[in-house]
Amino acid sequence: LRDNYPYEREQLYLTHAAWNPIFEPDASQLGALGDAILKLNQAQPGYLDEDKIHDLIGM
Repeated sequence: LRDNYPYEREQLYLTHAAWNPIFEPDASQLGALGDAILKLNQAQPGYLDEDKIHDLIGM
């Protein structure tokens, strides 16, 4: 864990792994993600919000 706190062993099963991208996205990748998010939210308003996007792609 990255918070430098000494946890008990039984606390580790309660943690959830977070996915973070390895490489910085470039402009074309961000544009493609924005287009996909826009299309999904047009089909189902409010389907993806800021928290869901962060959980899915780590940004």
